[in-house]
Amino acid sequence: MKAEERKIMTYPSLLESPQVRAVLAMIGVLRNAKGYEVRVMATAALRLIGVKGVLRVLTRITELDDDPIVRKYIAEAVEWIERLNAAK
Repeated sequence: MKAEERKIMTYPSLLESPQVRAVLAMIGVLRNAKGYEVRVMATAALRLIGVKGVLRVLTRITELDDDPIVRKYIAEAVEWIERLNAAK
């Protein structure tokens, strides 16, 4: 568990927030993700925290995780979200 995740875990009231739970779920899925799973989680998070929130989270995860596979899937998810947002 990374320091940021541990910091969140020390505040149980934060865990009741759907936004924080969506972010933690995205982090968990991204650790072992396939592109489709990232898009599913991004879709769920979009409903909870909006486009800007999801893009901020994905950008932050990219900064924290230097795994090239995770970065690739995040880049795909960001591209997909931007296309989805532009289509509205």
